[in-house]
Formats: sequence, C-alpha cells, structure tokens
Amino acid sequence: MVDRFKTANRVIGNLAKRLPAYYFLVVLSQLVSRICHPNEDVFAVLEGIILRVLEQYPQQALWQLIGVQRSTYAERAERCNAVLAKARALQAAEPAARSRGPTIGDLIQQSTRLTDMLLALCNALPPSRTITTMYMNKDFKALAKATPLDIVVPLQRCLVPTLPDTFSGAEHELALSASHGALAAAAAADSPAGGGGSSNAQTASQRGMLHQPFAGDLPTISSFANEVEVMHSLQRPKKISAVGSDGQTYSFLCKPKDDLRKDARLMEFNSMINQLLAADSQTQQRGLHIRTYAVVPLNEECGLIEWVGPTTGIRHVLLRLYKEHGVAISMAQVKAILDNPGPSPEDQFTKKLLPLFPSVMHEWFLQSFPDPPRWLASRANFTRSAAVMSMVGHILGLGDRHCENILLDESTGGVVHVDFNCLFDKGMTLEKPEKVPFRLTHNMVDSMGLTGYEGAFRKTCELTLGLLREHRDALMSVLESFLHDPLVEWSRRTTRSKTARKEPATGQPNEQAARCLANIRRKLQGCLPGMSPLSVEGQVDELVTEATDPKRLVAMYIGWAAYM
Repeated sequence: MVDRFKTANRVIGNLAKRLPAYYFLVVLSQLVSRICHPNEDVFAVLEGIILRVLEQYPQQALWQLIGVQRSTYAERAERCNAVLAKARALQAAEPAARSRGPTIGDLIQQSTRLTDMLLALCNALPPSRTITTMYMNKDFKALAKATPLDIVVPLQRCLVPTLPDTFSGAEHELALSASHGALAAAAAADSPAGGGGSSNAQTASQRGMLHQPFAGDLPTISSFANEVEVMHSLQRPKKISAVGSDGQTYSFLCKPKDDLRKDARLMEFNSMINQLLAADSQTQQRGLHIRTYAVVPLNEECGLIEWVGPTTGIRHVLLRLYKEHGVAISMAQVKAILDNPGPSPEDQFTKKLLPLFPSVMHEWFLQSFPDPPRWLASRANFTRSAAVMSMVGHILGLGDRHCENILLDESTGGVVHVDFNCLFDKGMTLEKPEKVPFRLTHNMVDSMGLTGYEGAFRKTCELTLGLLREHRDALMSVLESFLHDPLVEWSRRTTRSKTARKEPATGQPNEQAARCLANIRRKLQGCLPGMSPLSVEGQVDELVTEATDPKRLVAMYIGWAAYM
C-alpha cells in the first residue's frame, strides 16, 4: 500500500507539471479544500499545484484564496498564509518579476487589505432600519481611498477560465482527477489504464499551451461608486458598484451572516453541467444551459455575489398582473383556507384556493416579447431553463424556491435561480417541511404553452437527468470538497451532537456532509425514497407527479405561495 501510494503521488506530481495551469484553476477550490491534508507528501503536491496556479494566474487564484486566508479555522488560515508567503518569496527571487507589472506580493497585500475592508462593509449596520442608503465617502472611507487597485473585478468571466473547444472527455477526466489528490488516484496508478496518463497529459499540455483561457484585458478595480444600497432583508446585505479600468460599472451584493461556499460550489457544479450540456449533441441543439454568476466567499460568514441582471422576480410579475386583472390578494383569506383544510385538503386547494389566483404569467411573455419569433423563443427558453434547474435542484436537494428566489431574464425569458442557502434537502428539516422536489405551480405550467409540462419540459428533464446520471462520478468530485471543507452550520451541528453524546470532537471529513453526499449519489442512481431504482423516464415522471400533487402543494408553507 505504501508503494502504491508513493507511485500515485509521484504520478500526480508529474501530471501537475505537464498539464496547463488553467486546468487546475478550474478545480482550485477543490484542491484548496484539502489544504489541511494530514499527509505531508500529499500536501507537498497540492502546495506545488496551488503555487503554480498562483504564479501564472495570481488574479484569479487570489480571489479563491482570500476566503481561506480569513478563515475562522486557525489551521486553514495558517496553511493558506504559508502558501501565500512561499509564492511571494518564489517570485521575489526572480529579477525580472517587477518589470512584468504588479508582483504576487503586491497583489497579496492589496487583496488582504481589500478583504478586510469588504468584511467590515458586509457586517456594518446602518443606524436605523429605515435607512436604505449608505455612502462610501462617509461610511467606508478606507475602502473609498484604497482604489485604484491592480486586482481584477471579480466577475465570472474574469475568474472562470474557458477550456479549449477540442478538450476531449479523456482529458477532462484527467484534469478532474487531480482534484482528488494522490490518495484517490492510488488505484488508478496501479491499473493498466494508468500508464496512458503521461501521453494524455502530453497531448493536453501541447494543445493547452496554445489556448488563452481568458479573453483580452480583464478590468481591474479603479474605484467604487459612492452610493451603497442597503437591502430590506433581515441581514441587511448591501449592493455596491465597482468602476472597472474599462470604464464600465459592475454591481455586487455584499452578503453577511451566510456561508457562501455553498453558492460558490453550486456555481462550479452548474458550470460543469454547462460543459456537459454543451458537449452533448441533443442538449446542445436545444441550447440548454444554466445561468451562472460569480460568488466569492470572503470567509465562512460573508461574501460577494455578482449582481444578476436584467432580471425580475416571478413574485413581482405575478403581483403586477393580478393587480391589472383586479385580483385582490388577501393573505387572511388564503390563511383561512389553508388552516381549515376539511376532510379533503387537496379539494380545498384546487376548488377554493386556486380559483382565487388564475393563471396569468403567460401575459408577461406577451408584454415583454411582442414580436412573434421572440415570444416563441422566450417561452422555449423559459420551459427549458426551468426544466434543467428542476433536475439539478432535485439532485442537490435545493429548496426554498418561492417566487422571489426564481427570477425571469428580461432579455431571453429564461429562468435564473438565486439564494442557495436551503441546499442538501434542508427544506425537509424545516418546521413545516417542503413536500415538493421543485417549483411547478399552475402559473409556471401555464407559461409553457399548450402542452404544459408534457412537451419540451418533460423531454428536457429526461435529457438533463440522463446526462447527470451518466456523469455522476465527475459531478460528485466537485461536491466531495464539502467533506474536507464543511459548512459552518454542519460543523456546529456535528459538534453539538458529539457534545450531547459526550464524544470527542473529530476533524474532517464531516459526517453531516457524508450523509448529504450519499443521498445525492442515491438520486443520481435513480433511487427515490421507498422505491426501487427507476429509469430516467420513470424518475422524471415521479418527480413531476410529486411537484404537481395538490396534496403536497397544500401542505407547503404559506410564504412559498403554492397557489401562485
């Protein structure tokens, strides 16, 4: 076993030197999640990969490392700072480093100061709940004076590298395998197929050297707009705007008291799904994809989210349309019906509640896309994007899909999901558990056209779920980083449970994460609670049945608005 381990570690080390660095930039968060790996030899390989990525793509790598540098876990922060110090020392030893622009040392210093100031902005509260605007020059003077910076604006296009069009499936798996570390690759290194890694890596390297993963000059932060908009929600997140070196203004949401590593990993997961959708002929011709955006954790409790636009919330659309139709929305009347379900709750829901809220959402498409070809395309975009995210949401246990967490893209009609706090079937543990796998209410079905969910929606669901099940091992590799970099809420829950049982607290991996990932793997195998493994078509049919079942919808929390 020791010999196999050493061989595997050596193979990974050799591949790390041959593959283009941007391959590892794609999976950097997974590598960084193992920064506290207990084996020194494995850590040496991981450190070498991170240093190589830092050397070639410091701007992108630093935005991923700053959240670890300011981690509330001392060991993670210490390991990260040690890696950054080594990167600074290695470049300082190069005489020509200064002539190539800002050094890694300069960027590390700027990013550290910027992170501290952004954390202060995230946690700052206005003097009164009625205040909706704060000002950079008055309330955050240090941040206003810190610009201009040599740091790139943290947009998705600035942080996520593009891969070569000729990137083969074999090379994709080869690059992904690096994220598991040497221990996970031990068995592969001893197999006959392991011997082909060198030639594959050489082919990938030769092809990758000619590829530019980022297009053109990326904008750096020149200044910040003076106005800071304070949102009305409980934690009072703030919307800030950065002016780039290209003269454009880019907006971000500074969110406190929320572990945005979930959102960041989900964006990585969705980005990988987009690659799979683009590589499959049937999904490619239908233009299937997920709208993604940049999420940058600053620590385990704060972070930045790229502002998504132009979009509008489904709730806002429905309230406006109901007002135009003279439909009065009385929450007291809705509550009275839901609180007095009678002998047949589903009948109360379908015969008393739903008639109060007729299907009107189709009118938004007519108003927003009056040209017939654009109207038809917008409805197709809505149906397909809703189907893709329904399947992804089911696999990941994504809940809390109320009308404010699902947006409509005003330029294409597609669906954009936001706020991924209720992930990994967390909705099932709420005081009023969520009963449906995704949102498929009558207004959404009405917007899909004459065939409803029986046409493009069902077909897209089957294609997407089939693709997810086919590539489940690669997708699970992204999610497995939660084992080694567990969420704060999981860590607290595990610590409390161990304390109650008078057991010593253990380190990573996290048992709560292991259970969640095991549940996801079962879904990717076609297993639903109480059922034998289903075919793709059978699994989709069961999920659609559950999502539209009046018995389940009437049991949903009133704020989820199953009646809209």
